[in-house]
Amino acid sequence: MTQYRRAPGIQITSVEDDMFLVDPRTDGIFHLNAVGAGIWNLLAAPQSIDAVAAVVSDAFPDQPREDVAHQVRELMGDLEKRGLVVSGPA
Repeated sequence: MTQYRRAPGIQITSVEDDMFLVDPRTDGIFHLNAVGAGIWNLLAAPQSIDAVAAVVSDAFPDQPREDVAHQVRELMGDLEKRGLVVSGPA
């Protein structure tokens, strides 16, 4: 199973409930809302998308699990595409 973790060297700046990831290699800035920031915090240790989706689903029990899983996959794909997270085998 693929595990995701934070890419090394990414800097974090928080403003109220928002988090901004700064990639010093590109000077790129990526905004995370409160849920995205919670996911980022989970990635301090390697996590599978399924594990992350389960945590987020538990936090939002009124949302369909399939919808939450889809949104988590989209965010993780975007973070990986931008080089903010890295993936590898478990």
